[in-house]
Amino acid sequence: MNDSILIGISLSNTRFEYYPNWILGNDLHIRVVLLAADLASQNLLATCDALVLTGGTDLHPSTYNSSQLRYPNAPVLGWDEMRDHFEQDLFRQALIEKIPILAICRGMQLVNVTLGGTLIPDLEENGKNNHRRTESGDGEHLIQILPKTQLSALAEVEDMFINSAHHQSVDLLADDLIISAMSPDGVIEAVEWKIAAIHPPMLAVQWHPERMGNSPNEDNLSKKLRNWILQQAKIFHESKQERKSLFQ
Repeated sequence: MNDSILIGISLSNTRFEYYPNWILGNDLHIRVVLLAADLASQNLLATCDALVLTGGTDLHPSTYNSSQLRYPNAPVLGWDEMRDHFEQDLFRQALIEKIPILAICRGMQLVNVTLGGTLIPDLEENGKNNHRRTESGDGEHLIQILPKTQLSALAEVEDMFINSAHHQSVDLLADDLIISAMSPDGVIEAVEWKIAAIHPPMLAVQWHPERMGNSPNEDNLSKKLRNWILQQAKIFHESKQERKSLFQ
């Protein structure tokens, strides 16, 4: 089992099953570690070789220093502040331990606010297009991938169609981040480190690559993002094994 790559995935209350299925694929050397606040599983992150921060319920406005509790499409059942704090702690721990990170949808927003950025509470209220999921499934729209970014090097295309299932987005960008993809209406769709060399590997996207398996893009960025996080996890795993061998 020491040869298994362990991917920690934060528990989401919406369509969670897509994440482990996407990460695992048919690779018998990959194992998933469930990370959830009510399971008191933060200490499990230390066993993991990568962290996937998932989508789900809006972050509580207090996480980005907002007092606006009433806005269109706010959570009907309220927020999950326990999850907010737990995942912010996971992210901070991953930074300390240099664990690779892939942040998806809410996960990208959590990364930004934890680093000091803010969010737009509702896109349409702020004059943007509808980026929400519909009754028939995820929306879809074009994004432009910015040149000279890590995402651009990975994607090897300038623009592409992605799925869409959110009503909030990054507003003020944290100082440590740069934008790596935008939608035509000016919504931030991906971010990454401004100075990657001083941080653990991280990519953060607003769309849901784990739910693009039936899309023509499966052979493009969705697959490449999965391969990227698994490759980073493998590198991290091997470095841990090397460090252990020095003390045996």
